[in-house]
Parts: sequence; structure tokens; C-alpha cells
Amino acid sequence: FLGMEFPMSENKVDGRHYVSRYYLGTVVNQEKSLWSCIIGGACSYKKEEIQEAFFEYVEGIAQPSYFRKQYKSWYDHMNDITEEGILKSFSEIRDGFENHGVHLDAYVVDDGWTNYQSVWEFNHKFPNGLRNIKHLVNGFGSSLGLWIGPRGGYNGTEIIMSDWLEAHPELNIGSKNLISNDVNVADFNYLNQMK
Repeated sequence: FLGMEFPMSENKVDGRHYVSRYYLGTVVNQEKSLWSCIIGGACSYKKEEIQEAFFEYVEGIAQPSYFRKQYKSWYDHMNDITEEGILKSFSEIRDGFENHGVHLDAYVVDDGWTNYQSVWEFNHKFPNGLRNIKHLVNGFGSSLGLWIGPRGGYNGTEIIMSDWLEAHPELNIGSKNLISNDVNVADFNYLNQMK
């Protein structure tokens, strides 16, 4: 079995040839380090044994999973949120769950906080960023989560953000994927901004 462990990669067999690649969304004029590919094998030509070898490989790299109980603001407010609204909503949700013996592990602020003419900076509805919301949620004994759509969001916001990045190459913080008309998620400068 062959493959590249990167979500934006393309892995395919074309006739008798294997292709593993991903699109940078920009021209490469110099040597560039890319994501690595793996090649695995099995001791047999039988499909079941190759599949078993592949599953053993996946099991060896897989991270343990656990069930986490969380609330996301999207379900009640979509992107019509403000700092004050989130503080009120999270408090009410917490009281409702705790009154029935359920502790939430995390509270997530979903879409509506972003200035899409930036790389994930807060808009005017969140003048304090998440400082007050984090204080509230930590007081619940829970964690705070934050939604992002790595390609610049959805329903047109990805075009706003990618157009902004394209108009500001001097910032060197990301680029536009001209094929998909959104943020180039393989741009190393953008990935570094996301950290």
C-alpha cells in the first residue's frame, strides 16, 4: 500500500502507475520540502492479508479517541453572535446541563467572530477577543473551543479571505488557491500563521 498522510493530497492508481501529490496553489521556483509518503507491504498477495497489514499500520499511528461532550454556538445562533450573546448563551447552556447532572467538557464559539479581511482575527463584535469568554468557561471547569474553516470559511467568506490575501502579498502570511478560489491551505506561511 502507498499513500501520503496529508488531508489535501491526491493518491491514485492510474493504470499501472501510482501517483501521490498535492497542489501548492502556487509556482515553485526553488527546492521545497513537502509532506512525506509512506510505502507499506504485506507478506502475501491476498487482498485480506494486505488489508490486515494496512490496518496494523493505521493502528500503529492512530491517536486514541475519547468522547467529549461540548456545546457549539452554531446550533442556536449560527453566525449572529456577539461577545455578550455568547457569555449569556454559555451560562444558560451550562445551567441547563449541570442542573441535570451533565458536565460539558467544552464550549465552542462558532462562525461569526471572524474579520475575514485578515487571517483569523476578531471582528468588531468581539472587542476583547475571547478573554472574557475563556474566563467564564474556565470557571465552569471546561475548555473553550474556537471554530475555524481553514480554507477561509464557507458560503462566500472563503472568497473574501482569499481575495484579501491575494491583495496583500507583502504580508507574506498566505495565498489564494486560484483553482478552488479559496485560501491555499498548503501554503507554509499560512500554516505557520495558524499556529
